[in-house]
Amino acid sequence: MSLINISVTNQKTGKVYEWKFHEMTKNNLDELLRHNKNDWDFKIIITGDGLTRVGKTTVAGQIGRYLDPNSDEDNNWCYDGSKLRKMGQTLGKGAVLIYDEAKEGLDSKKAMHKYSQNILEYFCECGCLNQFLIIILPDFFDLNKSIALNLSICLINVLVDNDFKRGEFEFYNRPAKRLLYIKGKKYHDYLAHKPSFKGRYINYFPYDYDKLEKIKNETRIKKGIDNEGLGKIEKRWKARSQRAMCWLYQKGWTQKQIANVFNSDIDKLTQQEISRIVGKGKDEEWTTKNNKSHSNIITFPSED
Repeated sequence: MSLINISVTNQKTGKVYEWKFHEMTKNNLDELLRHNKNDWDFKIIITGDGLTRVGKTTVAGQIGRYLDPNSDEDNNWCYDGSKLRKMGQTLGKGAVLIYDEAKEGLDSKKAMHKYSQNILEYFCECGCLNQFLIIILPDFFDLNKSIALNLSICLINVLVDNDFKRGEFEFYNRPAKRLLYIKGKKYHDYLAHKPSFKGRYINYFPYDYDKLEKIKNETRIKKGIDNEGLGKIEKRWKARSQRAMCWLYQKGWTQKQIANVFNSDIDKLTQQEISRIVGKGKDEEWTTKNNKSHSNIITFPSED
């Protein structure tokens, strides 16, 4: 997992960026740069092992700066999927476009469908521009099958260790990525197939982080998204659901009965959440079986 010194220069500003970068990953990126000149475009997926705040943006920033030294915060980072195609068309040939819609999980099927649709539309409209699209999202297995299996060239899954220390990732080439998705999709299991190799990265971000945060927050405000990643429609439905829970509780329903009605396969309410919504203490009728899935023990994939 050797790190080597690299240096790139932004020809527009003259600014030089220097940092240590994983050698084998750099070699793979060099291959993409070489083939990009022969009328190819490449899509790189960067995920966080199903977690947020693990370093995905840092890794994406380093790769983006290396592939396109002239990239900047205003033109090469996209936080709004509806603008993805337009930004790609404006950038022109050989540029990098980093797509981070920043919905912190994209935990609804509707949101993921729209997310994937934006990417597919970009592919159709901008494929001839021979660009690099870097896709950032928490979980690889939430991606549309055609993007995960066929249209992307590689996957970089960013990890944290058992002490919550950042700095490691797993690199999956195209065949390894494909097998991981096929074997691990059912249970979102990142241990289902071994990566092509493992690597390390340093804590260095070659863009203006504060400026990107400002752009991201402005985008969220324009789209009506709150800190929970909810838009205006989602917030209305959340409020209606909570009023319905309170009404049922006043009519004599137990907290367990309410949870059984409102829970789904992808979103399960805990007893604490139900108690907070209805404004009462814990329901004695709630059995220990309901609490088993909410263990405080946190485990991460171990290295072999």
